[in-house]
Amino acid sequence: MSSAQIIIPRGHGAPPALVTCGEDRTILAAALQEGIGFPYECASGGCGACRYELLAGSVETLWDAAPGLSARDRKKGNRHLACQTRPLGDITIAVALAGRYAPPVPVQTLIGSVEVIKSFTHDMVELHLRTTTPARFVPGQFMLLGDAPPQGIRRAYSMAGLPDEGGLWRFYLKRVPGGRFTSEVMGHLAEGASLAMEGPFGLATYRPQLSPVLCIAGGSGLAPMVSVARAALADPDAGNIHLFYGARTANDIVEPARLGLPAPGGRFSFTMALSAESGAEWNGPRGLIHEVVDAAIGERVAEHEIFVAGPPLMVEAVVRMLLGYGVERERIHFDAFY
Repeated sequence: MSSAQIIIPRGHGAPPALVTCGEDRTILAAALQEGIGFPYECASGGCGACRYELLAGSVETLWDAAPGLSARDRKKGNRHLACQTRPLGDITIAVALAGRYAPPVPVQTLIGSVEVIKSFTHDMVELHLRTTTPARFVPGQFMLLGDAPPQGIRRAYSMAGLPDEGGLWRFYLKRVPGGRFTSEVMGHLAEGASLAMEGPFGLATYRPQLSPVLCIAGGSGLAPMVSVARAALADPDAGNIHLFYGARTANDIVEPARLGLPAPGGRFSFTMALSAESGAEWNGPRGLIHEVVDAAIGERVAEHEIFVAGPPLMVEAVVRMLLGYGVERERIHFDAFY
């Protein structure tokens, strides 16, 4: 099979959306490549936002145990995740399309060559990939990286740099003890090796604005927040930019220059906090990052356009704090990862 047709009926007498899907593409990637507003969040099987109903035809499932499908979904038998299925011939599916999911940059499948791979902190790796085509994305987005072919092990990683016409993509990858990607893919990476890339995905993206920008990061969530901060710094119309980074110990300390950011001053500020460090060598803020942001900014957070990335519990705590100050949900931007 070279390609299949995906038919998505629309209501109110509107013509159906038609998507052509190549044999190596997921239903989600095919739809986003053609500019269709297919709902999604994590694009990696965890959240369930891209769930659809299969009305006709059959599909291949790439990850049978994907947590985005509930036991009830599995019992029904015709509920699937668009990010984890490929069509086996022409199919008809039911899903509520929405314009806000239409991709700002079409999704592509690429091959990246490892140009740089080196330790970033004690448990994170800095990875630079080079493609033969420009690195096109909106700051805040992520790619699915994996071993070739694309149906192998894949994980979502956000870009840490800016779009680059020369095809340079920058990432920070966290080592996860016992993780399949960490052991089976990252463990064998070296300069000159190839990685499959699919994307860009993500809706928590920077857009030019006049408001001050607040970026709150934890762990490897630092990557997209660095990208957003760098985009805001390059935007002469943006207000002040504040980047808060929550880490655990002194082994996680990073300096702005290491991130491609300027020294704090003028309209840029950088605050790092440690949550599990008791040693006297650290003189900066201590505590969970949402507490540090609260103490530093308080009710003034409502004046900002806010971007958040990090572990789910951290993101949830930050969002609760923001909503407690009456921040409008439309001004809080984050992608859900599970």
